[in-house]
Amino acid sequence: MQSTSAINHRTNALENERFGAERPNESNRPKADRKKTMKTPPDDLPIYRLLTGSDDAKFCRRVSEALAIGYVLYGSPSVTFNGESVIVAQAVVWPAMDA
Repeated sequence: MQSTSAINHRTNALENERFGAERPNESNRPKADRKKTMKTPPDDLPIYRLLTGSDDAKFCRRVSEALAIGYVLYGSPSVTFNGESVIVAQAVVWPAMDA
């Protein structure tokens, strides 16, 4: 039986093959790079945002755009059905700066 760390290592290697270089996030980004991150979101956007909408490509692009400018996912997405269509929600937050 393989250890959990061996399985995780193999999974990470497969993801790196599939997606290219390891995708950076606030926890694995070097401290020097974190200091370059803006203290507040651009364009007067709030630190916490709850993105909602129909479960379609437009919603996925909105989440992707938020991640591209520096927001990070907060919690799991939520999904509901309003009787006509699937509605999704995803919270994103601006990463806290190191003191």
